[in-house]
Amino acid sequence: MSRPSSGADPTSRLTVNGKTFNATVKKLTQTQELEALRLAPSNGADDMFFKLNGDTYVATGRGLPIDRVKKGAAVGYADQTGYVLNTDRELNTFNEGMRHPLGLTIGGGLTAYGLIGFVQGVLAGQNMAGLGLLIAAMGPVVGALTNLVPAIYGSSRRVDDR
Repeated sequence: MSRPSSGADPTSRLTVNGKTFNATVKKLTQTQELEALRLAPSNGADDMFFKLNGDTYVATGRGLPIDRVKKGAAVGYADQTGYVLNTDRELNTFNEGMRHPLGLTIGGGLTAYGLIGFVQGVLAGQNMAGLGLLIAAMGPVVGALTNLVPAIYGSSRRVDDR
């Protein structure tokens, strides 16, 4: 991404609701703003658009913690205060892929199913309790293996931060 125009300092501290962000910040013209908003969903980067004194900026990066940032949240940049216009969070790191909901759901479901089987086996006095424990223990492993696909995708994803 090119350096911010109009004298903005790319090394200035960017904060959202008091939390510091490590991102590339660029001031956008009105034409650039429309193009950036259009391209944000497909550029592979995490983007946060914000307003400062009537100007629009975009903070771009990989793995930005913007999943809980709401529209209208307070933004501090270059000793000025503004507000968030829009965010675009994308899967672009290995860690994000390993926390993908698909694997967490599968792993949690298998663990719960196994624990239910274990309890039923114990209550029925059968030897099937061990099978329930085995299934419960395999739940996190299967969930992690499932999430290797989005993790590899996220870490190898090309990020276009123009």
